[in-house]
Amino acid sequence: MTNAFLTAYNQDVQKFIRTAESVSITKESIFEAIEEKVFSMGVSFSRMFPNRQRQVLDEVVYLTRSTGVWTIGRDKLAERAGCGVRTVASAVKAIKDTGLFLVARLANQRAGKYIFVLKSHPNFQRILKEVFFVEESTEIEDIAHHSAPQIAPLQNPESLVTVRTNSEKQDSNDLNHSSKQERDIICNAIESDLQNAMDDEQEAKHVDDYFISEYQHEVYKYIRSNDDLHDSIQKAAPILGLRTGSNATRYSAVKAIQAIIKIDGFLKREGVARESIAALFDKIYKHGVNMDEYEKKHRKNHPVSEQQNRPKFHFYNWLEIRESN
Repeated sequence: MTNAFLTAYNQDVQKFIRTAESVSITKESIFEAIEEKVFSMGVSFSRMFPNRQRQVLDEVVYLTRSTGVWTIGRDKLAERAGCGVRTVASAVKAIKDTGLFLVARLANQRAGKYIFVLKSHPNFQRILKEVFFVEESTEIEDIAHHSAPQIAPLQNPESLVTVRTNSEKQDSNDLNHSSKQERDIICNAIESDLQNAMDDEQEAKHVDDYFISEYQHEVYKYIRSNDDLHDSIQKAAPILGLRTGSNATRYSAVKAIQAIIKIDGFLKREGVARESIAALFDKIYKHGVNMDEYEKKHRKNHPVSEQQNRPKFHFYNWLEIRESN
């Protein structure tokens, strides 16, 4: 197995990112290892990663240091790094050549969608199993030991405190908090792209790039196909679709649409959203899902027969009574 042919599905990547424990490795330690590896190859780091290529590398390090894996499109990576797609392609080749990153592709996606995996991350073995479905065999050995010098893998979150520069005074809780902040920053950047699309074509491209579940698309299309929905909801359509969730199901999509209908009625009755439409949607949508889950658990834990629940009353044939009168 080689990096060129290694692929994974977007749903598996996103599921791992959502559920995996965030154990951030410092950027400084990762760059130090990369510089040492490049030096051992007999190449100047500045020559291998000049100018914008260095910025592409910086973005990849930033995105993968939390959970160990991230997927991003070539165009988006070029935008973040402030360079062209040819520069990205050149930088990605150099990143692969270091042997410290696994660079794969998204399955069933158009060209230009990368998956980056930081080999030194504590989650690396789990990523191989749960994202790429590669068992511990010669396949793993071929990938994991593609290049000899690597950052020493961390065995558990507690050892994270030793992977830092002398100037840092962070414990594992601080780093977990930083990881959450990093995710929030990335989520905000994605929502900004969706909200600030220049035209319908660009919005459609962003929706295609960022939506994972088919039900996110369904909620988005529901809004766009209903012109009578309030203008504020129409404007927030891509954000509401995104916030339906990458793990959305048919059931949760129904709950999302019900929340949108409630918000629409509220706004048309001259209600005022104190926060953003997206924030209001979050509250109503999550409340609806949580209440249904609570009722399901309650019914499961307190089974009552239909006869016990049925109210007792006498039956009268009102037609016979009217005829007799």
